[in-house]
Amino acid sequence: MRAILAAVLLVPLADVALAGSTFEPPEGCTVKLTVQSRGCRVSNHYTCTADAPGDQWRADFDQEGLFFLSRTDFRSQWVESFDFFPTVRQTLDPNPEDPASFSGLLATGLDTLPSV
Repeated sequence: MRAILAAVLLVPLADVALAGSTFEPPEGCTVKLTVQSRGCRVSNHYTCTADAPGDQWRADFDQEGLFFLSRTDFRSQWVESFDFFPTVRQTLDPNPEDPASFSGLLATGLDTLPSV
């Protein structure tokens, strides 16, 4: 996981932000979807063979380069994210009491909140 983050950080960010440039995912990773949003922001969604099955990454870029990176698991549950200005890493607590489940939400129409 840290190797993937390090590889993304080594991507020449100025080149990615230029018009006509393409995103090169870290080694062992494959881009699945690229989305351009308002304000010249681009999100690249990709998967990596080194991750657990079903894990997915999103790398967000603007005119200045990479500003946000996030990973979700096979349940579409947020696992970790990295903000780059300022640099902050946030992670899901290990073994949450009530893990998110997108398939459960689709099946039942309800995703419960953990008790406080």
